[in-house]
Amino acid sequence: MALPDLGHCLLQSTLDSLVAGSGIGEASRGLRWESFLASWSDFADYRSMLRLIVGLLLSVVLTAIIAFHPRRYPQGITADEIAYPRTLFVYGIVGAMIAEAVVIHPPVAFVVFGIGGLLRFRTNVGAASDTGQLILVTIIGIACGLHAFPLAVLGAGMGWLLLYLLPPRVTYLVDIQGIRRDEFAEVLRKGAEGVAASGCSVVHTRSRRSKNRITFVGVAPLEVTEEDIEEKILERVGADVEVEVGQE
Repeated sequence: MALPDLGHCLLQSTLDSLVAGSGIGEASRGLRWESFLASWSDFADYRSMLRLIVGLLLSVVLTAIIAFHPRRYPQGITADEIAYPRTLFVYGIVGAMIAEAVVIHPPVAFVVFGIGGLLRFRTNVGAASDTGQLILVTIIGIACGLHAFPLAVLGAGMGWLLLYLLPPRVTYLVDIQGIRRDEFAEVLRKGAEGVAASGCSVVHTRSRRSKNRITFVGVAPLEVTEEDIEEKILERVGADVEVEVGQE
């Protein structure tokens, strides 16, 4: 048989398999119209929905055990360390959704692996928490493509809830200098009160009496500004000291 005839036969057999719904066509069965319609009926399957909900919630609970471990959580000083628990929650949801997607369609494991490499080496996404959100929406898109609509909807809802309950915060370094030695303890106390009064939570304090210097590390919502923190501190400690507030 000539090569052109052989190629024609191979092409024809491939097309036949697609039409018949076997072979290559069987691998793409998730894209059929019947699958699309059937996936919406999965919302009425209470056992399937309960399994998804329990799986996602359990992922959040178990992640919290690690994220808020007493040996590590209070020690956060840098911006990345303070945001670390929030990042873990996003990745916990991502892991649960990947596992569900792989159960629905095992070849998705290779797709996720390839997308992970693309995000790692070809996409500038900034902080680890931003990377987690990017992967999350990617998995949501994969679930939609697989017609696993309950997984996509529940995953998006759980992700939205976590991002709402764990909003991004700004890390501030508050430096107080020029403190008189006899007023050091009072300025330390009033300075912490001023930082807290501005809406910024103190997570770490470094006092250096030999240098007449106190440094607070705090986290605050996005609406709190450097001027707010400086103003509240000066109201309590007076204008005799030098206060510098900056983002880390």
